[in-house]
Amino acid sequence: MLTLRCCGDFRLGVTPTADAYLNRFCVIYRFNPQFVTPGMKKILLVDDDPIFNFLHTRMLSLGGLAREVHTALNGRQALDLINGYFSGTAALPDVILLDLTMPELDGFGFLEAFRKLRVAGMQKVNIVVITSSINPKDIERVRELGVTNYLIKPVTLDKLKEALG
Repeated sequence: MLTLRCCGDFRLGVTPTADAYLNRFCVIYRFNPQFVTPGMKKILLVDDDPIFNFLHTRMLSLGGLAREVHTALNGRQALDLINGYFSGTAALPDVILLDLTMPELDGFGFLEAFRKLRVAGMQKVNIVVITSSINPKDIERVRELGVTNYLIKPVTLDKLKEALG
């Protein structure tokens, strides 16, 4: 069972409204503990498209890849969440799935700010860029920022499994 927690609880058997995604700071998905296995990861999904976030959260859940998924609609919200991790309110994610093109603070800005943070355990966070950009300059810039996993949308479960290794 997957529970969507955002200003109240919704069961995913009932499709949440777009308002539940668009007008909220963060959506947290927690999975029923009886279905969590040791290889499942805590994931931060950063993308401004609420449909992408919903579908990929379902893919991560059904594929047995995630035990918990936090979403942010842009890089600024993601950094705010990470600052919450630093303050002790939560543990750092194992994986950050990051789009490049977002309002307010894009993926490149997020990567630059994230690399400047100095907190124990940050080097263990696996960042995977998931974007629609096939521009070689974007791919090169992401590599210069230290990210080696670059996936082009649409992403399949097999590609996600390989990137999350």
